[in-house]
Amino acid sequence: YITWALTERCNMRCKHCSFGPSTPELSHEERRQVAMKLSMSGTWGVSLIGGEPTLVDNLEEFVATLAQNGLYTSLGTSGHRLDRQLKGILDAGLSNIIFSVEHFKADDHDAFRGRKGLFAELSESIDRIRRHGPKRPRLQIRATMHRENLEEMPDIIRYWEKRVDNVVVQVVQNNGIHEVRDASVLFRPEDKPRLQ
Repeated sequence: YITWALTERCNMRCKHCSFGPSTPELSHEERRQVAMKLSMSGTWGVSLIGGEPTLVDNLEEFVATLAQNGLYTSLGTSGHRLDRQLKGILDAGLSNIIFSVEHFKADDHDAFRGRKGLFAELSESIDRIRRHGPKRPRLQIRATMHRENLEEMPDIIRYWEKRVDNVVVQVVQNNGIHEVRDASVLFRPEDKPRLQ
């Protein structure tokens, strides 16, 4: 299984992420060549991530190249700008979509992500995908757990479980890819009793 970061560009200002461009972007043709090589690589699946992969134009072309060769193809997104490419990627045969969320309250979610209206945008995309019928991709929520939403995490999980096929929880932490933008969301040693 291969994870392919289509871009490092991201137009969010999420508190838990400092991701941003650090390397030159591939051209459309270079991305097309990567997709073709991946489709013939013998792997069984490819996860398309970013930055924010919906910032990449013609996303459906890369999904189609992978899916037409039978690869399980997943997309990880905040949901921003997905509506512009949704029909194309659904028709191309996308297998799975993972939405990264913080809350079930629009204001809290949008404040954490730094983009007003994002919660409404991703909710509408989920509704459109659910209406797509039996050949729709699997819907998954990756709920990020941090100091600000810890106590509400059970309610967050319950809210999304009614709307998607699966919910997973990811603890906010510094990792080898990026540092957390706002350290106030990181768990501290004194939070252990709350977390338990």
